[in-house]
Order: sequence, then C-alpha cells, then structure tokens
Amino acid sequence: MFFMMSGISASNFKTEKNGFSKFAYNKWTRLGVALVFSIFVYLIPSLYIRQDFAAIGRINDQDGNPYIEWNFLTYFKGIFNGGLVFKLG
Repeated sequence: MFFMMSGISASNFKTEKNGFSKFAYNKWTRLGVALVFSIFVYLIPSLYIRQDFAAIGRINDQDGNPYIEWNFLTYFKGIFNGGLVFKLG
C-alpha cells in the first residue's frame, strides 16, 4: 500500500515545473525524518523494555553472548555496537 501511494504521488507530481530534487526532498522530510525520529523515540526504548522478555532486545557482550543491561545509557551505546539494523523489524 505504501509503495502504491508513493508511486501515485510520484506520477502526479509536476517534475517538469518543480524538479525531481524538490520531490525527493519533500518525500525525505515527510518519511525519512519521521523514521529516524521514531528509531530514537520508539524503537530503542521498546527494545530496552522488551529485553527481559525477548532475546531480540538484548545486547551482546565481547564474546557475542546476549545479556540484559539495566543501565539505559550503556544499553543505548551497546545497541548501536550490537547491530541495531538487525533489530529494526
């Protein structure tokens, strides 16, 4: 549904008049900024809360074993080192 709506908006945007760079910038400010904002505001705190119940929220130690970290600032640094990309889903 998202890709269909994006395709419809791309086909209805007047790129001859406004240019494609303006279209891409508007799409980024509407969708990309919200995505990056939601990673910091929603995803990381929810992974922190979920780490006691699900292994996907846990960070790895030096040996690669997942463990529960109770300090949020240490968890915040560790989640970026432990592969936040694999926890986006």
